[in-house]
Amino acid sequence: MKRRVFLTTLLLEIVCAAMLVLAGRDRTRANEAYEKWEYLTVAAPGATNFSPTGNSSMRKEPEAPFGREGFVLEQQLDKLGNKGWELVAVAGPANDPIYYFKRPK
Repeated sequence: MKRRVFLTTLLLEIVCAAMLVLAGRDRTRANEAYEKWEYLTVAAPGATNFSPTGNSSMRKEPEAPFGREGFVLEQQLDKLGNKGWELVAVAGPANDPIYYFKRPK
């Protein structure tokens, strides 16, 4: 009988210790899950150029989608992308858009 009580107590202690260890890991993972971000807003009147240039060397693709070229805009977006910025939204009127970017801190 004493042996059974001892083994049960020992088993409970092991289970409690394991639960404490796992709970500590979950807290650490939860803190890591909250990534910190920094944001960039770009708004410049007339910053987009959708007028065709007629110069095929300025095209990324043989035929621009929707019959419009945005090479100047694409170059600027590529530069920001190379610096880690991700475009997350575009708002405002088509002739004066505001671009919203984010990247991990």
